[in-house]
Amino acid sequence: MDDEPKEEQTPPEQGEEAVQEAPDKKLARAEKRVPKMQSTYPLPASSPEIISKILKAYVIASKQGADAVKYTDVAAVATDIHPTVISKNNAFLSEAKFITPERYGYYKPSPEVTSYAKQAPWDEESAKGHIRTVIDGTWFGETVQQQFQLQSE
Repeated sequence: MDDEPKEEQTPPEQGEEAVQEAPDKKLARAEKRVPKMQSTYPLPASSPEIISKILKAYVIASKQGADAVKYTDVAAVATDIHPTVISKNNAFLSEAKFITPERYGYYKPSPEVTSYAKQAPWDEESAKGHIRTVIDGTWFGETVQQQFQLQSE
């Protein structure tokens, strides 16, 4: 048999066990995290439906594109959309050329957006053609077109 003395194993202290488990728990939590979408371009902060309402409200608030308006003016027209939602989308809308900055904090809708908003109450599907011309020139429009081309091959 074994003549070597056996070392008694004492149960770890509660603190030691917690220290040993902590890195494993942190690792498990880190693996469960879903990475956030990152982009060098501003991303929309709302659904396409909300974006559409915001664009229509810009046209109404700006008197069919005649005046530059701020987000609070747009919120006064789109009463079901909180002003911060409008403000959070301004960078995306401006980058995509849906709205154009006139001076700090004031924007005008593009002519295409104005045409879209005027035609939408009568024929929503045809009105989307005005928006499509703007989207085709954006980084996300080009990305979508590339994806469609890859899928059609």
